[in-house]
Amino acid sequence: MHLCHSVVLFQIIKLIMHLIVHGLLEVVKDVIPYAEHRQCARHIYENFKRVFSGVEFRNLFWNTAKASYQLDYERIMNEIKAANPNAYDYLIKKDPKTWSRAFFGFNCACEAVENGFSECFNAILVKVRSKPIITMLEAIRVILMERMEKMRRISETWNSDICLIIIKKLEQAKISQRYKLLCLEF
Repeated sequence: MHLCHSVVLFQIIKLIMHLIVHGLLEVVKDVIPYAEHRQCARHIYENFKRVFSGVEFRNLFWNTAKASYQLDYERIMNEIKAANPNAYDYLIKKDPKTWSRAFFGFNCACEAVENGFSECFNAILVKVRSKPIITMLEAIRVILMERMEKMRRISETWNSDICLIIIKKLEQAKISQRYKLLCLEF
């Protein structure tokens, strides 16, 4: 085993021990202090809807979570406050800076308000979690390498440097802008 691998393993073991003692959120804040810390909006909503149910609150919550600008966020939060001040207070206590897109940093390439990616990754790791640490880390390495190779093969079939999902989003944005322009002309 290379010295570099030993150092990485030592750091991972140190991190795991720190996790056991201090808890996940505090460890992440200690180990990666400048990283943007987020909460999953879907999990916040699951708890929110137990107290504030209905289509109106569902739509207001998701509009708040997906608001791109702080002004939009504030406008929607005011609608929530008008509908039920307790719902407003509940969401404010959940620290919107960690789950509303309006507060996400500009340098971050991920605009997701849900942590579906993390949950998919955790679902894959269920098979290897119970293995000894070295075996588990090797299995994670293999899983990640296989995933990267699969995505590389898929990207080789593209006719563009931009992935298909982004191209579709751009096309939808163009159509949406055309529609808005047509509405303005009338």
